Parts: sequence; structure tokens; C-alpha cells
Amino acid sequence: MKNKSTIRNIPYLTIILLTLICILLLSSKNMIMSQASYPEATIVSSAYAMVEGSDSDKEEITFPHTFKHLSPRTHVTVTTHINLNKDDPIYIKTVYSPAKVYLDDELIYEFGRTENYPSYMKDPATEGYLIGTDGHSGDTELRIEYLSPVTRSSLTVYSPIYGAYKSLFFTLLKLNKWSFFIALLELAAGVLFIFISLMLLYYDKEVCKMIFHFGFFSLMSGMWSIGECNYTGVIVKNPTLLYLCAFIGLFSQMIPLLYLFPYTTLFRSANYSYREAPHRA
Repeated sequence: MKNKSTIRNIPYLTIILLTLICILLLSSKNMIMSQASYPEATIVSSAYAMVEGSDSDKEEITFPHTFKHLSPRTHVTVTTHINLNKDDPIYIKTVYSPAKVYLDDELIYEFGRTENYPSYMKDPATEGYLIGTDGHSGDTELRIEYLSPVTRSSLTVYSPIYGAYKSLFFTLLKLNKWSFFIALLELAAGVLFIFISLMLLYYDKEVCKMIFHFGFFSLMSGMWSIGECNYTGVIVKNPTLLYLCAFIGLFSQMIPLLYLFPYTTLFRSANYSYREAPHRA
């Protein structure tokens, strides 16, 4: 009897714990954002682009912009002018494309070097990086030379963001706050449900399996979300690891769903039998 009462109380305890986790995450987010007395970083909204082999010389684009129907490794050059303070870094994001970043014709960073990625990856992973500007200040020409991906026929370019380090971190957190904190919530919920399922291992194996697969699904969903979040790329400076987390989390979600499907059909059939019982009587 004591074991059954413990099992019955577990759903309520789980709801209470998840509610507390939500409150802690949201309160920490609000506390961080409310105490952030910082100037907003500048988000570049437009630039000029030139595509290798294109008929037009230059075209004005607004970020984000997607260049379509490109051959593999087509050169795409994006140029704009920014007003830097001394030692202000620049945040630039690339998606499956090598790129070189220049300030006033000086190379300051290179994305997607082949020695930084495994040989099985034809294109580098999505990468977001805070690039030091090496003392450049005032009106400066920012030029980014992209190479289009091999595995797809389109190239998407995103807004460069520049400002003080603190400004960039909080601006990126502000832009990605919901995706980042929901990913943390999914990870926390997954770990919690898996822990609860292990506690139930000697009480009810069927309930244990159901809770474990639900927790595994939440954990994989959180792994996918954390791998795709732009803010995570600034904290974890390992694009390949985040790439693997995103795709492993995405494709692994089907495993717990396949295990949970028999439980849903079982509950549906039990519910159907319960409703039909009075008519048969």
C-alpha cells in the first residue's frame, strides 16, 4: 500500500518540481535582463552584395538574405560600413559556409578552415563568433567573403552585430532568450523524468518505462534546441559539438516516440472499453 501511495504522489511531485524549475529559470532570466544596464549593440540591417558569375555588379540586400541557385563554392562578397569604437568586437554568424572577414582590407578572421572540422563534413557547421577588431575604430569597411555550401544550392547571410563585449552578450541573450531558456527547461525536465523513472524501477516497470521514454524525448528535444540556439554558440565555442548535438537530438526524438506509441494505444483502448462498458451491460 505504501508503494502504491508513493507512485500516486509522483505525478504531483513532478508537476511541483517542474513548476519550481520554470520559476527559477524565468526569475533568473528576468533578474539578468533587469540588471543589464548596458548600451544596445548595433545590428547591421543592410549591405551590398556581389555574387560571382552574376550579371549585376552589386545589389543592396537586407539581412537576413538568402542567395539561391548557387553552384558549390560560389564566391559571395558582402560589404558594408560600420562605426566602431576602439576594441569593439563583431559578432558574425555563418551557416555551412566558409568565410573570410576583412576590416579595411585587413583579414581579421576566417570561418570554416578544413583543419578545424572532421573529414566527413563537406561543409563546416553553423558558427557564431565574437571577432576582435585589432584596434580598428571609426568609420570602417566590413567585408565578408563567403563560399556557398557544397551540400545545398543556397547561402543565407545574417546581420553582423557590433558593440562592447557586454553589449553583445546581452543583445544576443535578448534576441534568443526564449529559445535558450526553453532549451534549458527541456533539458532539466528530461533529467528529472529519467531520475524519477530510475526511482520507480523496483516498483512498477511499465510506469518506469513510460516515464523514462518521456524524459528521454524531453532530453533529446532540449539537446536539439540547445544546439540550434545562437546564444549557445557564443558560450560553447565548439561548432562541431553543437552541430552533432543538434542533429543527434533531432533524429533521436523518434526513438522514445516509437516506444511511447504502444502506451498511447493502450490508454485509448482502455478508455474506449470503459466508455462502451455501460452499453454492453
